[in-house]
Amino acid sequence: MGTLPSLASSCLRLQLPATTASSTPSIPLRYSSRERAVGSATAAAGTCKKDKNTLCLLNNRFQVKVDWRNPGNNTSGTGGAVAISTVTGAFFFTDASNLELMAKVIDYGDRIDFFYGTLSDLEYTIAVTDTNNGQVKTYHNAAGNYCGGLDGAAFPR
Repeated sequence: MGTLPSLASSCLRLQLPATTASSTPSIPLRYSSRERAVGSATAAAGTCKKDKNTLCLLNNRFQVKVDWRNPGNNTSGTGGAVAISTVTGAFFFTDASNLELMAKVIDYGDRIDFFYGTLSDLEYTIAVTDTNNGQVKTYHNAAGNYCGGLDGAAFPR
């Protein structure tokens, strides 16, 4: 029986908002009903248009897409989008029954965070677009990594 590589290394990528001596960023350990209500109700509506490869999150304000590449067999493509809620979605790469990546956008009132988690070690690049102002942020995972991330204060409120 094979062994899994240790994920204890610096796999989770955190980008936290800047803090002052008197403030500390709060990162909830779970998704509470308050955050769900805040996330879905207070974000300004956007113009995202959902299609088979596009997640529209947080009142259609954020467009999320992913491109992937498998260096093992030299295939690549655009991830298929699967909406789960107004703030969370997933992507598959080749098979709709095999989810490879999760994405979530949460509005905390003073900041908007972007979270992603992988179920694959393929190379991928996530592009998140704020449709209200056109700002785009990208997040890249190199092949061979099982990584996810959190971008605290990813987008302006």
